Amino acid sequence: MLFVNTPREPLSISQAALAGLVPPGYAITDMIAVQLDGVGPREIAVVMCADDPSRGGDWWLRYSGPSKVVIVSEADASCIPLGEFELKGCAPPAGGAMAAPFFTEDLNADGLPELFVRTKEYAADAGGWTHVSLIKWNEGAFVRAGIFGVAEKGGMYLLDNWVKTPGREVVLLHYVWEKDDVHFGPHVYRAQTYGWSNGYYVVLGEIYTNDRYDNPDSAFANLARWVWNKGVYQTLPRGYY
Repeated sequence: MLFVNTPREPLSISQAALAGLVPPGYAITDMIAVQLDGVGPREIAVVMCADDPSRGGDWWLRYSGPSKVVIVSEADASCIPLGEFELKGCAPPAGGAMAAPFFTEDLNADGLPELFVRTKEYAADAGGWTHVSLIKWNEGAFVRAGIFGVAEKGGMYLLDNWVKTPGREVVLLHYVWEKDDVHFGPHVYRAQTYGWSNGYYVVLGEIYTNDRYDNPDSAFANLARWVWNKGVYQTLPRGYY
């Protein structure tokens, strides 16, 4: 699983200064300072989610979604948004096995970090779903340049596999429900690879595993070594991405 938390630097903008950007019934669940456009002051990215404290402490009850991301300049006391994005699902705050909504990576190797935000949906007995939106500075504007997501038994990984696309690619592992499968038993996995192309991450291809695996980490490790011929690849701590 892609369970990463970007090291955080101190913020110069408080949540109170951003109160005018928060719609009624919403709460800020994460903030991060990062230099996204490569020049001038840093940007502050803020994610806020529909919040109902009366519904209890479980994140899927309290933070029901949808969510919203706002990007402002750290040097702009008026906090006029430089970019705004509506996201499906909720962005609960970090805690326990829950990773923070925001993390950053220079995924396409252009020298500028991409901002990733995780939002979640919970479907009771059917499990949950995690959406990952990629926001980046491209051609003079903040744009949503990729949307990824898998069910709870899937995984998201970064791998430099396609020589024709810059940087690393995003690999999603989706479990396949076949006849006689049980929920917690081994599954065949479908691997989708996304790569950077003309300002957006698009599907480059997909394959299915021949064998069944108990978890997506094992399926990814086997594909990386024996199918994609990667003796060394990015490994990350186990957890919910």
